[in-house]
Amino acid sequence: MLAQAWQMHRAGRFQQAEQMYKQMLKMQPNNPTIMRMLGMLKRQTGRIDEAIKLLQNAVRIMPNDLGCQGELGVALLMAGRIGESVQCSHKVLELDPKSADAMYHLGRAHGAMYDFETAIYWTRQALTIKPGNVEYHAFLGYLYLRQGLLEQSVKHTRGVLQVQPQNPAMLCQLATALRRMDEYDEAMELFEKALSIDATNTEAMAGKAQILESQGKTDEALALIEQCAASEKGEQVQVAVAYERIAKRAGCPDRPTALIRKMLTRDNLQPIEQIILHFRLGALLEDAGEFDDAFEQYRLANDMHPQPFDPDAFTKQIDTTITVFDSKRLAAEAPRSTVDSDLPIFIVGMPRSGTSLTEQILASHPQVFGAGELPHMERMVAAVARLGGADSDTSYFDGVNSVTAEQLTELAEKHIEALTQMAGETEGPLTRVTDKMPNNFLHLGLIALLFPNAHIIHCVRNPLDTCMSCYGSQLPPVHTFSNSLDGLAVYYKQYRRMMDHWKAVLPIPIMDVVYEDLVNDQERVSRELVEFAGLEWDDACLNFHESKRVVHTLSMDQVRKPMYKSAMNRHERFAQQLEPLKTQLAAFV
Repeated sequence: MLAQAWQMHRAGRFQQAEQMYKQMLKMQPNNPTIMRMLGMLKRQTGRIDEAIKLLQNAVRIMPNDLGCQGELGVALLMAGRIGESVQCSHKVLELDPKSADAMYHLGRAHGAMYDFETAIYWTRQALTIKPGNVEYHAFLGYLYLRQGLLEQSVKHTRGVLQVQPQNPAMLCQLATALRRMDEYDEAMELFEKALSIDATNTEAMAGKAQILESQGKTDEALALIEQCAASEKGEQVQVAVAYERIAKRAGCPDRPTALIRKMLTRDNLQPIEQIILHFRLGALLEDAGEFDDAFEQYRLANDMHPQPFDPDAFTKQIDTTITVFDSKRLAAEAPRSTVDSDLPIFIVGMPRSGTSLTEQILASHPQVFGAGELPHMERMVAAVARLGGADSDTSYFDGVNSVTAEQLTELAEKHIEALTQMAGETEGPLTRVTDKMPNNFLHLGLIALLFPNAHIIHCVRNPLDTCMSCYGSQLPPVHTFSNSLDGLAVYYKQYRRMMDHWKAVLPIPIMDVVYEDLVNDQERVSRELVEFAGLEWDDACLNFHESKRVVHTLSMDQVRKPMYKSAMNRHERFAQQLEPLKTQLAAFV
């Protein structure tokens, strides 16, 4: 009977298969295999919450079953419960260290967390087990696309198309990479080919519209994206996102509002799709001056995030960091690496505080490579934690207390090697590589021990503007503090407390770059920034918006435009809603 149900399931006869699964469960209510099969069916038919409940029961009954753990991980990932999904995949790897599917799903989970480098690592690991797996190559091409490694994306996607030449999704993925490489002619041909296979392919239509907009054909782009939005399959998140951006550039940002409102009434949207649409609608309403309604959309988006911020745990982390990294620990006689390279520049601060703009200015210099937000410091923290013994809340700090100069030197040398390989060829002699991961402010003590000649740039912006920008943006899932005003208040106060400590004890200099000063006096602050980095001035730093480097953060549109002041005092639009936050941050406002 199970074999018959599975045949129906595989044939897409879901209703009949479900009836049989349920009938078998009545006879064997604790059979984890049947639970897994029914859970898989419910996942495939969009009933994710029901699937998770079934699969959790199956795992409770048989915790070491690879199939149950793996399928639960997939369902949790689809539900946006990424941390739990990662735990399931690691459990599968404990049971079967060569499970390519578990590695692949770890790649997908880290991709969902915007940690594309780790996602690439796991997907490449999966390919060492199954080198010919087309699905893995397709996803790796997607990850390279998101990481801005466009040539690698093209390579893997072309490989998939050799096997599946009529795959519209891969045609669009290749076209998107080529579009971002300014290879507009071939990109347009590929989008056209995708449309010849599937005339209703909204990704291809949206891609064509974006090419037209990039070519300055804004009216044609707007007409095409509106045609796409009005089509039978036009209610797609990617269409809404492209429509919002094109309409904003065309000077009619109100037009996509009706489409997004309609999409939000659907009951088959995934949680991540609802979050994206609420944020996009909030941005449109804010541009239209409907600030109360805009804030409500931001609230709805933030309230949907499933992982709450733990203010007590974060405060405790800051307390311990301050205690461990005291002036004695950072004194000259403390163990530190012998690496004297001044290659790394760490740009830190709150998200949305001007880190992308600061990096773009520096990366416009011919001797600087802008690496974006790197996860490398978190990996070095993990390496030091392993020195501290068993996994625990104090293992990292135990590791700091026991780490030797030789171990620090080894970590630092590997990092410098990685930065050099990442930067590749540059027009002039490479002398600096920037890492703008904002929360590296937590690790400046370790950075000082690893890189005694590193440059630290601290981006500062009006606290209320910073927090409002975090709250009104779809930040990566790791920034759970941004999903509530109370969380933002705690995080901001502890961040400032941490920075005050570093300025008092750190043996390497820190430069504050105040966003408002940079906007109001671009050349003066830019020159000071370049001088602090130990570089000769280059006029390209004033024309940062002309740089062709790929930017992946939420500021990717802003750094393509000349300096503007419209983002200043944004918080005043939401004065009533932000009054409690203003009270909590009174010491900094």
